[in-house]
Amino acid sequence: MASGVIQVQPHFVITAHGIRTFGEWQERLETIVALAESDITFLHYKYGVFSALAFIVPFLRGTETRRFARYLEAFAAEHPGARIDIVAHSFGTEIAAKALKLLASNCPRIHTLILAGSVLPVTFPWYELQQAQNARMRVVNDCGTSDFVLIATQIVVLGTGMAGNVGFNGLIANGVMVNRYHRFGHSGYFKKNRRASNEFMAEHWLPLLTTEGPPISSAHRCSMFLSFLANNAEPVRLGVWVLLPILLTAMFFSLYIRATVGETRAKNGEARAVTEADNARKQRVIAEGQTREAQKQRNRSLALQLAAQSDLLRSSGSDSTTAALLAAESMLRQPLLQNDIAVRESARLMRATTVFRHHGAIERATFSPDGKYLATSSKDNYIRLFSASSGRQVYQLACGGTFALAFAKDGRYLFAVTRDNRLLAISAKAGGGILSSASLGQINGAVFSADARHVVVKLPPSVTAVQDPRNAA
Repeated sequence: MASGVIQVQPHFVITAHGIRTFGEWQERLETIVALAESDITFLHYKYGVFSALAFIVPFLRGTETRRFARYLEAFAAEHPGARIDIVAHSFGTEIAAKALKLLASNCPRIHTLILAGSVLPVTFPWYELQQAQNARMRVVNDCGTSDFVLIATQIVVLGTGMAGNVGFNGLIANGVMVNRYHRFGHSGYFKKNRRASNEFMAEHWLPLLTTEGPPISSAHRCSMFLSFLANNAEPVRLGVWVLLPILLTAMFFSLYIRATVGETRAKNGEARAVTEADNARKQRVIAEGQTREAQKQRNRSLALQLAAQSDLLRSSGSDSTTAALLAAESMLRQPLLQNDIAVRESARLMRATTVFRHHGAIERATFSPDGKYLATSSKDNYIRLFSASSGRQVYQLACGGTFALAFAKDGRYLFAVTRDNRLLAISAKAGGGILSSASLGQINGAVFSADARHVVVKLPPSVTAVQDPRNAA
């Protein structure tokens, strides 16, 4: 009795995932099929995470397609006569379909091609591909009617479409090509209620991979609006790609204009600031000049007044000494012709000279308000009080040198700011004596007001303080 050997045809399933994923569903599908048919071998094509930016560029997508085509051609050559099925999702559908189209007449015989969430155009030429293969290939296109990701793909990405939402156009024959519609989004084939689920794959893909029967159609249909959009999206996509560079150019040009205007304004502002600073400097110089001129005019006015007073005393013959002193003070304020004449005339008329003797250079000298007394301080560290008319010394007082010396307005007190930092109130009567002394701290100088009611002291480094010498009294 003759015996025969039944040769089992090898069966392979190749899977391809979408972008921005590692295709975790591929292993889950293998597990489902293995439980039903252990003789089917799975091969998972993986290319890592393909970024959305790379997906937009046709050249980068084409590179992945050509790589898959070479792999598929080599694999089919190693396994002639084997049944090869392909299951692809999202960008994987473009890789698989365009690889088959790229191989054309050399394309290996594919038994079943399952597409899910396909990014292919609705006008993909399946009929021509079937003719080139000279064989019937079951093509099942599972569509998600809520797959809004494909709408954006249809509008923005060149060379793609939304066949995974509205299905393919052309010759659709049950058993060869079928569009099936399901009410979920782009990942609904592998998830349910946002959790991983094998329900759809077990119900719809397992029969296709383990049997020879025709695919079962679905009762749902796609939206007429989305179908219209898929068939007429090219003008919209063209408009997007034409307007996008224009908008980007306009945006960058606007930013450039703003930057240029901002830079110009900054330069103008800087120039204005420099001009204003220069004008302020000029105004300050003018103001300082005006202040100096005003001070000069005040000194001139006071010098003329003192010269006039000297002339009045000299002409009356009442006090030639005071007249000479007034003429000298006038000359110190500002040298003028009038005070020069007053000084010369006073010197000519003075028949006697009063001498006030000291043992050191005189630092300060001041007359009492009634002109009867002259107080001096000298570098021999003494304050002395003289009779202005006779030059007789009334008294002397050791003080250590002075910064300032002045009589009180009523002539009863003599105030002194000494170099050992004290404010002294001294009796202006015969016999003298210090009535009170107040410490001023470390000072660098001092000056009394005209009525001796206030004294300004200079504190290091530059602070001044006003003291009332009457407090010392």
